[in-house]
Amino acid sequence: MPRSQLAHKTPLVLMKLLDLYCKAGGASKGYADAGFEVTGVDIKKQKRYPYTFIQADCLEIMQDLDFLQSFDVITASPPCQTHSATKHLRVAQGKSTDKVDLIPQTRGGAYSQWQTIRNRERTRCAID
Repeated sequence: MPRSQLAHKTPLVLMKLLDLYCKAGGASKGYADAGFEVTGVDIKKQKRYPYTFIQADCLEIMQDLDFLQSFDVITASPPCQTHSATKHLRVAQGKSTDKVDLIPQTRGGAYSQWQTIRNRERTRCAID
């Protein structure tokens, strides 16, 4: 049977991905394009987020093991301003950032056995 016919007869099951600190959904778009069913979580409302969206504190969400276990993949991109190379420029200009470093709390979350955290100190992407 040709591959195209087989694809129509085989039901497609998407893996569920939870994107913590999703913001407007740039990374989420890539995950969706790769074939994941994406749910994003961010503390601020994202009016144009194109997938299922939950407005909530990601640190609180990470404590809900039952909820987390409903996903096949969990990824997080906590704010990176506290590790940005431009942080020193802002200090030199007499400015500061009000951003909190959420990487340690995110890394220590309930799902920490297998996680992907973008914006990790001194790296772009890492798998712990």
